[in-house]
Amino acid sequence: MVEYFYTLDLGQTYGPKLERLAGQACFEDVEEFAAIILCHALDALEEREREEDGILAAQLRNKAAPPSSQDNQREMDDDIPF
Repeated sequence: MVEYFYTLDLGQTYGPKLERLAGQACFEDVEEFAAIILCHALDALEEREREEDGILAAQLRNKAAPPSSQDNQREMDDDIPF
């Protein structure tokens, strides 16, 4: 099994925030808590990306759709006698 291990420096801004949130969530192991919230954040980002791709694909399908017969009828109904 492949394991991924990363060492991150969260700095003075996010380090204390992570420790505070881990304490509020009753996690003694701050690194384990960080791994859990990072995994959830990555899943959320992927889901958002899939949703955005779906919206873009739908927009492209709508633009590429051939005009309906009603659209053609409106174009032909221009009061020209021939």
